[in-house]
Formats: sequence, structure tokens, C-alpha cells
Amino acid sequence: MIYKIKNKEATVCIVGLGFVGLPLSLEFGRKGFKTIGFEVDKNKIDNLNKGVDITREFEDFELQETLKDSDIKFTSNPSDIKEADFILISVPTLLNDSGEPDVKYIESASRTVGENMKKGATVVLESSVYPGTTEDVMKPILEETSKMVCGRDFYLGYSPERSSPGIKEHNLKTIVKVVSGMDKETTNVLAELYSNVADAGVFKAMNIKTAETAKLIENIQRDLNIAMVNELSIICRKLDIDTRDVVEAAGSKFNFYKYYPGLVGGYCVPINPLYLSYKAKKLGYNSKVITAGREVNDSMPKYLADLIAEKLGKGGKVLIMGLSFKKNVKDPRESPARFLINELKGKGIEVFCYDPLLRKEDVLNEFGIEQLDDIKGLSGIDAVLLLIGHDIFKNITIKDLKSISKEKPIMIDVQSFYNSREVSEAGFEYIRL
Repeated sequence: MIYKIKNKEATVCIVGLGFVGLPLSLEFGRKGFKTIGFEVDKNKIDNLNKGVDITREFEDFELQETLKDSDIKFTSNPSDIKEADFILISVPTLLNDSGEPDVKYIESASRTVGENMKKGATVVLESSVYPGTTEDVMKPILEETSKMVCGRDFYLGYSPERSSPGIKEHNLKTIVKVVSGMDKETTNVLAELYSNVADAGVFKAMNIKTAETAKLIENIQRDLNIAMVNELSIICRKLDIDTRDVVEAAGSKFNFYKYYPGLVGGYCVPINPLYLSYKAKKLGYNSKVITAGREVNDSMPKYLADLIAEKLGKGGKVLIMGLSFKKNVKDPRESPARFLINELKGKGIEVFCYDPLLRKEDVLNEFGIEQLDDIKGLSGIDAVLLLIGHDIFKNITIKDLKSISKEKPIMIDVQSFYNSREVSEAGFEYIRL
């Protein structure tokens, strides 16, 4: 198989063409591999075949140029999976209503793959999962539906996606790719495969469970650090000192790593801690530190809403700028803004929202609120809440915000986007976490 990879004779199929799967399929296509992009959403497939990415991860011209020079087939026909030597599964992993891991998309994808993969194929899971999912959930489904035996008729691997949405310089090519297989030989084969698209190189994990756990703690570490500074921001407010001033002072020491307060959203950072604590509980251990960090970060939307209500008194009008789950990202799903908006509405505060990166229909579906076309028609705003500091907001000046506000408005600048002195000089009461 390594020979086929080296000679670009291996066919790669990516199952799931979202924010992870689509870039992966395009990169394999760019590198000369025959690539199949499989997705059950026929509308998405129809648009991709027209050179249109409805997820808006890629500009249409970029997608069209790649397709012009690559051997990529986008399909919703499961039988096309039979052509693949390598099948990379990249589907969402979320939480159920009880806050426990929901692996229904992995189960569904595994059934589809098992029913359609050829003998000798290698199946690799890319989704974030609790340790053991690849071997305990995916493998039995693949064996049952394919009527084949893992290790004899097909092979298994895990290689977690490590992309950073909204940060162009940190992508599939520039981030080291962790690879793991069911045995040493499979790991070596996957290392050879992924080395074609991961310019930064590959790291061979000891085994599949190690790779699954490594993926989780990457985001758990970030979640805990943000929780620490979020809690610090609450304490600093009671001390009447500025959190960022404290962090900058502490950051003068060589081994201090700077993190800043903020709301935590997205598909990985808020969810991965719950995946590991879930598995730990199944093994008889109740996680303490990990779950405590989650509790702090989950509480921040209410903390912000309480702070705004405390400042405004009863009622008031608030403009929220930035609704996506992360800076410069065009995705509103899993954004903590939803909880904040509900908290503010529950306090009788009138909420206006503006995020030019998001489509109006997506904002309405996700947050139950009408998105503004722009802020020019507003007046009498009591508070401006800069929630997510998209680069595009640099086009909105302090003067613009003051023109739509009351005489003595408040600005809550979660990400310290604006210059505090300029905001104060314009007549705002400036607050940051």
C-alpha cells in the first residue's frame, strides 16, 4: 500500500464534507490523489459540483480553481465508496440532551462505509471522540455491516483533525498531523498517506486510544486556562482592578502563558472536556478539575447578562456585535451568544444583533432574532456589547457607535477590541472582562 501512496495510485474517500472534510478532500485532490468526497446532503453535493461551497469555508473561485486541476468527485451515492483504498470519516460529534457524547453520526457513517467498502480498505476516524470510540463503537459496526474482519479484511486508524477555524495560517498543511493505527504497520501506512497533505509533518501516536485522548486534552487545556482567567476576571472586578493589567504583569515572567477572559464556543473546546469526563466516569472516576473549568465557562453568559442588567437597571437597549462562535468564523452554531441573548431577553432587555459574517437566516434559526443589515438605523442604544472581535469591525469606529447611543452609554468589550482610552473619551463607560 505504501507503494500505491508514493505513486499517487491510492484512492482516498472523505466521508463528511463540512469544515474539516472539505478542506481535507481538496488537499488530497491538489496533491494528485484520486479523491472522492461523500456527503449525504444532496444539496451540498449539487452546489460543490457547481463550484459553490455553502459552508463558506472556501470562496467559490478558490474551490473552482482546485476542482479544475484535481481529480475530485463529489457524490451522495454510497456505492462510490467502494473505489477507495482509504476512507476518512469526518462527521460531527456533539452532545445529547443529557450532556453526554452523541456518536450517532459516527454510527451512521460507519454503517454506510461498512456496507460499501472494499476488501483491504483502511478506515480512519477524524472526529473528536471519547477514548475507545474508534475501536469500541466504529469497529463493531464496520465488521457487522461489511461481514469482514478487522485486521484481516480491512484496517482501522484514527487521525484527529487539528484545524483552527478563523486562523488561516493554522491549517491542515501547517499543523503536525497525529496518526495512529490498529498496529504498527497501519500506523506507518497512515503516516505515509498524511505526509502528502501535512507539510508540517506527522506524529505517530503510540496507539489509537492515545491519539483520541491527545485530541481531547489539546482543547481541555485551553478550556481550563480560559476558565482560570474568567474566574480571575470576576475576582478582579470585585477588587476594582483590570484583569488584563494583571495578566500583562504576570506575563513578564518567562514561564507564564497569557490567556484572556472570554466566552467559549464551538464544536471542540466546550465539548471535548465532557467527552473525557464521561469516559472517566464510565471507568469509575469522577473528574474534578476538568468539570470545574467547564462550569466556570458555562456560567459566563449569565455573568455578562447580570453585569449588563446591573448597569442598565430595568429594561434598556443593547447592541451585540459578533455572534459566531469565534473571531472571523462564519458559523453561528454552538455559539455562547445564544445563552447570552436568552439571558438578556429574560431580564426585559431589548436586544439588537449585528454580525456581517453571518447570513440573516442563520442568525434567525440559531438565535431566534432578526439580524440587522447595518447599525446605522439604530438609536437610543444603552449598551454596546462587543462579543466577538471580527476584523471587519475595524470599519466601525467609536464615533459610529456613539452616534447610535444615548448620552452616557456603556461599552462592554469582551475581547478588548477597541482602545479603552478612545472609548472613554467618546463618552462611553468602558468595561472589559
